[in-house]
Amino acid sequence: MAGGPGPAMSRRARSGLVATGLVAAAGLLAHVEPPVHAVDDGVASTPAWLDCAACHAEIDGQWRDSLHAAAWTDPIVQAEFARSPGPSCRGCHAPASVAAPDDADAAARGIDCVACHVRDGWILAAWPSPAGVLAHPVRAAPAQATVDACRGCHQFDFADDGIHDPREPLQDTLAEWARSTAAEEDRTCQSCHMAERRDADGVRRTSHALRGLDDPELLAEAVRVDGEAIADATGVTVQLELHGHRIGHAFPTGDLFREAVLTVRTDDGAKDALVLKRWLASTIDPDGDDHHIRQVDDTRVPPPGDGPLRDELRLDDPTATRVQWELRLHRLAPGAARSRGLDAHASGIAVARGEFPVQRRR
Repeated sequence: MAGGPGPAMSRRARSGLVATGLVAAAGLLAHVEPPVHAVDDGVASTPAWLDCAACHAEIDGQWRDSLHAAAWTDPIVQAEFARSPGPSCRGCHAPASVAAPDDADAAARGIDCVACHVRDGWILAAWPSPAGVLAHPVRAAPAQATVDACRGCHQFDFADDGIHDPREPLQDTLAEWARSTAAEEDRTCQSCHMAERRDADGVRRTSHALRGLDDPELLAEAVRVDGEAIADATGVTVQLELHGHRIGHAFPTGDLFREAVLTVRTDDGAKDALVLKRWLASTIDPDGDDHHIRQVDDTRVPPPGDGPLRDELRLDDPTATRVQWELRLHRLAPGAARSRGLDAHASGIAVARGEFPVQRRR
C-alpha cells in the first residue's frame, strides 16, 4: 500500500490541499472550427449560447442529482473548507469559480459540463458524434473515456505546505486502481461510475449520474466480508477477511476524512469494531532534520487483486450463539461530523450486514 505497511496490518496501530486546475484531455482527433469561448487561467467560462440542458436534458437530469453537481455545495465539503480554506480546493470542487472566487453562482455549479467537456475553446466528447446531428463543433477526445479524465482530481500529492510530506499522496485512487484486477481487465473508472449503453439508434451513451457512495447497490457490491466466530471459555474471537469485490480501488477511497467501520456484536450487547482508514501522524523525516505529517498505517480494504484485509475482533460473551456484523461508510468520522454540526451525517451509510454462527471448538 502506498506510503504504509501491508494490507494485513492491524487496526491497533493508532496515531494522531488539492491539485489545482483540471485534467487536460488528450488525443484530439476531429478537426472543426472551435466555438468562441472564453478561457481564463485554464478554466473555461460558459458562453451565453452554451445551454447544454436544452439538447442534453436526460444527461443534465442525471448530473443534477450527482455528487459532482454538489461538489461545492455539499455540507461536508463546506464544513471542511471553512476549517481549512485552501485556495486550490476550488480547482476540483468548483472549477468555474477559480477565476471568480466571490461568484457564488459559479461555485454552485460544482463539476459541471464545462469542467469536463470544454478545453481551450473546444467542446470535447469521448467519441465522434454521428454525422448530421452536430449542433455545435466537437472534437473527439478518447481520453474522456479513460482513467486520465479523472486523474487530475483523484490522484495528487500533499501540497508542499511545510506540514505534510509532499512526497505522499493526498488522493491515491488512480494508483490504487493501477494495482487492481480492474486495471488488468481494462475496466476504467467509467465502467463502474458511468455505465455505457446504446440507445435505440445505436448511439453510445454513458450515464452521467456518476454512481458513487450515494448508490446503495454500488456500495453493496464493493466489499465481500468473510469470517468465522470461535468461542472459548471467556468469549468469542471473530476472525475476519475483507476482500475488494466489485470495485476498482481501495475501500474507502478518496478524501482522507472518510472511513468505514465494521462492527460486530452479540445479542447480549458485546461489541467490537474495525476501523478502515488511512492513519496519519507527524513523524520524523528520514534525514532526521524535521517532522512532517505522513501516512503511518492503512487499514482499508485493498483493491481487488492486492490481497485481503485480515484482522480479528474479540467479544466478551462466551454464551453467544451468533455474531452479527454491519459495515458502514462514514464520509466524515462520527465525532467530527457532530463537532461540525452535521449530526445527520454522523451515523454513516449502510454498506452491508450479515452474521456468523458461533463455533465451539474442543
